[in-house]
Amino acid sequence: MPNAEGPLWTAWGFIGAATLPMGTLDLGSNVRIETPDAARLEQLWQEAPRLQHPTVPWPEYFSALQSQVIVRSTRVIWFRLVASTFESALDRMESDEIPIVIAALAEYGTVRPRIELLRIGRTDAKGRIDKPSSPWVGGTFGGFATRGLTEAESRAVSLRHASARRYAAELSRMYYQASQQLDRSDRTPRSLGNVILNYFLVVEAIAQREPIEGNISGRDKETAAAEISRLGIALAKAAAPDVHVQKIRASLRKLERLEQRHLNQKIELAAARLGLGATILADALEVAQLRNTTLGHPGRELSASINPFVEKAEGTALAFLSAYISSRMA
Repeated sequence: MPNAEGPLWTAWGFIGAATLPMGTLDLGSNVRIETPDAARLEQLWQEAPRLQHPTVPWPEYFSALQSQVIVRSTRVIWFRLVASTFESALDRMESDEIPIVIAALAEYGTVRPRIELLRIGRTDAKGRIDKPSSPWVGGTFGGFATRGLTEAESRAVSLRHASARRYAAELSRMYYQASQQLDRSDRTPRSLGNVILNYFLVVEAIAQREPIEGNISGRDKETAAAEISRLGIALAKAAAPDVHVQKIRASLRKLERLEQRHLNQKIELAAARLGLGATILADALEVAQLRNTTLGHPGRELSASINPFVEKAEGTALAFLSAYISSRMA
C-alpha cells in the first residue's frame, strides 16, 4: 500500500535458467518464482506485449526499437517494491532486485539465468496491477533445458539470495550489468572488449576487498632492507631532482610488490582464500593481462582474437562472485 516513499509496484516476467524451483519459491518478502499451470501460462504469454515497427505511407523512413531479451519459460517471477514513480520502480528492479536473483541462481547449471520483465504497474490493496506498462531490455538468442531444483538446492538458493543481498549487492549488480551488456553486444571487438572489462570489474572489486597484511616477513625483509639501503645511497649522491623521483618510485614499486599490494597478487590471494582452482586463477590473470596491455588503452585497435576472452571473463566473474557469496554464508 502507499506510504511516505510512494505506492506499491508489482512487476512480472519470465525467468529462464538451467535449474529452477519445481513449485513456488519465495526469495525474501518481495520476490517469488512460481510454476503456473498450463492455462495460467498461456494467459501470461498472451499478456506479453508485442513490439513491432510502425507501418507508414512514406517510401523512405527511419524506425528504431529498443532491443529486448526474450525469455520463454515455464517459470514466472514476480517482484514487488515501493517507489515514487514508474521509472524509479523499474530502475530499482533492474539495479537492486534482478541482479540478486541472477547471482543466487547462477551457481547452478551451465547457462547464465535470464529474466525478461514484461509488465510493471502500480498495485492496489487487492494486489491487482493498475494500467501495466512494459519495459524493454537488450537481446541475444540461446536455448536451454530446465531441470527442477532439489529441496537442498532450493534452500541453498534462498540462503545465497540473502547472502548476496547483504554482502554482495553491488557485486551482483556489476555482474548483471556486464551480462546485460553482453546480451546487447553487436559482437564487434570493441563491444566485446567493453564486456570483458565490465566482467573483470567484478573480479577486481572482490580482489580489492580481500585484506592485505601490509607487512613483510621472512626473506622479503632482507630484500626490503637491501632495497632501502640502495635507495639511501642513491639519494645521498648528487643528482637532479627528477632522477631522485625516478629512483624513489622504482623502490616504492618493489616494496609494494613485497607487501602484496599489486592487483595480480590480490587476485591470487582472493582466489586462494575463496578456494578457487588453478584454472579459474589462470583465466583471471589472463583477463587481467589483456586489460592491462590492450583493453585499458582506448586507442588500441582490437581484433577478433579477443573473442575467447569473453567466456573466460564471464566464467571468472561468476566463479569469484559465487565463491564470495558462499564465503559470507558460513
